[in-house]
Amino acid sequence: MTNSSPDTTHHRIQVGNLGPGATEPVLRGLFLPYGPIISYDRPVDSGTGRPGRFVYIEMASPDAAAAVAGLAGHEIGGKVLMLTATETVPEDADRHARSAQPRRTVLPPSTAASARADGSSVL
Repeated sequence: MTNSSPDTTHHRIQVGNLGPGATEPVLRGLFLPYGPIISYDRPVDSGTGRPGRFVYIEMASPDAAAAVAGLAGHEIGGKVLMLTATETVPEDADRHARSAQPRRTVLPPSTAASARADGSSVL
């Protein structure tokens, strides 16, 4: 386990290629030997209501780097985990406010193309 006290920066790790056997207790069990988990977020597929095929796990930066390196090539249920440290998150960031932000960019009407009934578009 890495000592995370000197570094106050966190990294969010995206863990992809998850199958049905990759439950929260299983994933937490894999990551805990590398350091404390600050947050765990597994989005739900809005169409099916089932857990998504990826999860975000937030850890202190040195712990996250060790986890990504240590779990590279790890399999759960015959599926190799895809691990990526996706972003740096300051320790004092408000995670709840950040997660409430929309995840897509919507162009204002003045710059978005508007479709016509005949299929053409106007810029």
